[in-house]
Amino acid sequence: WLNPRLNSFLAQRGGRDDMKTFKKEFEHHVSDDPLVRWAWNPGPGRTPAPGTHAQFAKAMSVWINGGAPCPTES
Repeated sequence: WLNPRLNSFLAQRGGRDDMKTFKKEFEHHVSDDPLVRWAWNPGPGRTPAPGTHAQFAKAMSVWINGGAPCPTES
């Protein structure tokens, strides 16, 4: 997360000025996107993501409700 290219990407997207839209879209993505959910049920021979999808969704909600802060370049 401390990748300068990521910070540049976020700056190009306008930062977090439109939190209402960002929150709605991101929470939908985290909760409902099949690819995100796949991480916890990746199929035979693959290691699932740590924790549970519910724990991940909760952590993302905490981040979003905290203003979705982005790391700064050092």
